[in-house]
Amino acid sequence: MRNLFVSVLILFGLFACLMVLSRSAADPTGQPADPVADEAKGRESDRLQDQAARHFLRGDYEPAARCYRQVVEEEPDDSLAWVRLAYATHELGDFEAALPLHERAADFPENRISSLFKLGCALARLGRVDEAISAIGQAIEEGYRDRSRAEAEEDLAEIRDDARFRILLNRMAPPPPGRAPLDILVGHWVVRESESGEISGFSSLTRVEQSHVYQEQWNLFEENRFGRGMAFLDPERGDYELIRVDDQGEVHRLRGSLDGGPLRLDGERILASGRSTGLRVDFEPFSDGRIRRVFSESQDGGESWSTLSESMLVPQEPAWRVRGGR
Repeated sequence: MRNLFVSVLILFGLFACLMVLSRSAADPTGQPADPVADEAKGRESDRLQDQAARHFLRGDYEPAARCYRQVVEEEPDDSLAWVRLAYATHELGDFEAALPLHERAADFPENRISSLFKLGCALARLGRVDEAISAIGQAIEEGYRDRSRAEAEEDLAEIRDDARFRILLNRMAPPPPGRAPLDILVGHWVVRESESGEISGFSSLTRVEQSHVYQEQWNLFEENRFGRGMAFLDPERGDYELIRVDDQGEVHRLRGSLDGGPLRLDGERILASGRSTGLRVDFEPFSDGRIRRVFSESQDGGESWSTLSESMLVPQEPAWRVRGGR
């Protein structure tokens, strides 16, 4: 009988402990749960979220920032609240205060790309150019690709003429058709001798692979040579690279920034025998659409140059039409 009594006491104690633990789990403070208070708190939180969203979507950024500041204090893991607080603060012109907010918003994977970009915008506004370039570079590494927005963004006016920023733009996406330096060569061309004007061949250049690649094709009658080339914008260096190969195995490797200066590509000419020399190609556009093209060669490391060929590219219908019609 005594053993039974002890057993009952033990079971009663265990039950009491379980009740205490259950209440503690429901409320870490140890206070009894209050469903009415919890419901009221939830309604207040929803009301604050709705109020913040209304201000934000209307562009009333000052009250929106106040509301979202309170939201993140109560719910520090609310990623949307952080990104909107950062944006509202930024739009109010308080770029210094926006910096840590953009950084905090970027901690959330769903915000990271856009928040790193806005961080770069705030840094640019503050004149911290190197840091702005770095932040936008991080955004690109994470997947930012909106070149048109970056080009038009007023916040980035401070760094728009920086050569490093132009490289970043090219990492986002290639320049739109018609705005890339090599685009003046896109089309079908009759190649004419500069002095006599006689047709010596045909050439064409097209943009392919979502405009990331220029594809070249040419045919020179007198030399009975033809070949192909491929040009692309190197996203790391920010310059263009052109590789040309003809039917005799001659290779041209050329590079050029084409950034505000003459349209020139420099590199090397590698003959089928393996011998190489310096090679330069200059393009001079004329107002009537013609382009003078000059190939020059150097055999002394660029100290002196001699002309290999000089011709005029004249825009025409595709090569096979011109050849068949004349």
